Amino acid sequence: MAEAEKDPDFKKWRERTDAESDHRHLVHQRGLHGLSAEGLAQPAITNLSSYGFPNICNKSIPLYFVPAPGNMTPEYVFLHNYIYRRWVQPYRSEIEGGRFICEFFYLRDVVHSQYADSDHLDPTQDTIDEFISLNQALCAAIEAFRTLYLTEPIVPRARETSSERDNRELLIKDDEHQRYLLQHLFKALLLIVPPVRCRYQPSAEMGSLPVFLVRTGVEEDLSAPIDFQVIPQDKILTPATELKENVIKVTLETAVDFVSALEAREAAAVGLRLDPALFGGSTSHLVDMEKYPKWDGRGEEYDRRIMTHHEERELRRMRQIKEGNYYRHPSGAIFFGITEEEYKRQTGEK
Repeated sequence: MAEAEKDPDFKKWRERTDAESDHRHLVHQRGLHGLSAEGLAQPAITNLSSYGFPNICNKSIPLYFVPAPGNMTPEYVFLHNYIYRRWVQPYRSEIEGGRFICEFFYLRDVVHSQYADSDHLDPTQDTIDEFISLNQALCAAIEAFRTLYLTEPIVPRARETSSERDNRELLIKDDEHQRYLLQHLFKALLLIVPPVRCRYQPSAEMGSLPVFLVRTGVEEDLSAPIDFQVIPQDKILTPATELKENVIKVTLETAVDFVSALEAREAAAVGLRLDPALFGGSTSHLVDMEKYPKWDGRGEEYDRRIMTHHEERELRRMRQIKEGNYYRHPSGAIFFGITEEEYKRQTGEK
């Protein structure tokens, strides 16, 4: 190891794989946001926190999902693991500034009365249009946040904690050169995951999950229009509802590949809408691939160990729910691996 420490290529490899580990932690731990349609509209800015702003910026598109009852956390973990592993190019993906293919949003004020009647709930065109309006409100909130709250002097916000205020002060200094930008694709394209029943399956099998890609019509800042016709016909699924041409139903695998291709197209045409130099420079070309052909290091370890652990934990909990081996406390807390009777006997609660 002492000899390796002197090797310039090893130092570059370690810098990159450390960056990959930090990036994976960031996009997973801060990649999920609960949205309230009412909160975004009244007014648009009130539902966006000083923590949400930098994490939503620099993501290519929004992914909206409405979790089935009791299914939010496992669904997020499975989706995140699948999408990340499909998207990432070890040592080569541009990851500075928290760049990632998508940011995850779940709607916390939607109830599914039809959930028990169907394995999948395809959205209607009216629902699609509501998602487009929601995304427009979210984009407006992101754009307004910088103007209203990332300025000197600090403007007070209603119900803002001292921690959030301190975070805004840091953002003002950090965002001097606009390191956090709303990506053009974020305004132009949505990915919607419809409600599904709890699936006791690993993320590796999520590629077949039916999803919807939605063009919003806001494409003037793109190098070219988004064209669903480039997707092979045999990869297009038939929706259960009548939808307009701005919507297409495909598998999650096809959707991730399509968006990844759009990312590459826009980067090739107009460059990255985020200068990696603002974050100390890009690490995507540090590693000598001939010397390090296999993905290894802290980035690979984080994916293999920590993210796999998260997934296995959620799969275990889902099995316990299916078997009735859990107790939902009146406070809302869920205790896994124990029945209500066992919980009350151990705690003395009545």
